[in-house]
Amino acid sequence: MEMADSLGVSAAFVSSVETGRKNPPEEFVSQVAKFLKLDQKKTAELRQLALESSSVVRLRPKPPTQRVVAEFARKFAGLGKKDMDEILKILSRVPEK
Repeated sequence: MEMADSLGVSAAFVSSVETGRKNPPEEFVSQVAKFLKLDQKKTAELRQLALESSSVVRLRPKPPTQRVVAEFARKFAGLGKKDMDEILKILSRVPEK
């Protein structure tokens, strides 16, 4: 309850994020990290866990990336582990924004 009050959200919202019923907004993850006084490494880990637990990813691609995003979304379910590993390898070379 103390954390919810400090972050300006309801205890029910915190509970729903903790149990996976709601995806945490990026700003919420930052607020939690600050509240818990996490260092940069732990904050990065928390952000990664939040991303991995999210069941919905919202994108607003601009041309020419729209085609890539659309094709990926259509064919995602058919990708195998080898394909996923290759995609992650490619993405690891792209700098964060």
